[in-house]
Amino acid sequence: MTNSDFFSNFYVVEDPVSTKNYRGDIINQFDTSGGLLRSDYLISHIDIKHMEGSNEPGILFWNSVTEPFCISQTLVEILQQNKITGWSTIPAKVLTKSGSNTFDIYFALTVTGRVSSIDYLQTDIVFKQFPGGQFPYFKGLYFVPENWDGSDIFMERQDINGKSSAFIYLTKKVVDIFKKNKIKNINFVNFNDYLTDCEMIKIGATETMKMKIDEKIKKACV
Repeated sequence: MTNSDFFSNFYVVEDPVSTKNYRGDIINQFDTSGGLLRSDYLISHIDIKHMEGSNEPGILFWNSVTEPFCISQTLVEILQQNKITGWSTIPAKVLTKSGSNTFDIYFALTVTGRVSSIDYLQTDIVFKQFPGGQFPYFKGLYFVPENWDGSDIFMERQDINGKSSAFIYLTKKVVDIFKKNKIKNINFVNFNDYLTDCEMIKIGATETMKMKIDEKIKKACV
């Protein structure tokens, strides 16, 4: 992939989809929960009910898909002490499984850092073997370095069609801090190793983009 040494310093955040850890559901109503994750809403607090998992949340817990994950006051202080940029928080009142108790030391982490849209045409094509045959995947994530605002935590800006991804990206600095402090219930995948189904990117793409993807796949087959 183009400039792979540079992109080795970036990671994609992944929800480990643990069934044993506390998982919440934000009760507040919004036009889109993705807007909350992207810091598009200015609100004073959110309320979270228990969805599944343990009765009490840990230092970090996840909510529904595309909703921001939540972090404790301890983790907020760790990020602040290390001068991590590109994020903000919304105070959260978190209910236990029974709904009888609340925890007020949690915050939804929202992302203010930005980068240009990922350019998959600058990445490599690999093929994954499934029972039904081999299927093409983009390997790696690429953006124009000059279009990144330099934040440690960031997301893609909306593209020309107003679409945006729900992926959260981190610099190696943040990942190292999480590992040093043994923060659990969160996974990281390096940009150079990240695999994206080509068919997924073709959904909603322009006809020109679809043709370019098909040409790239065809060349990779040679």
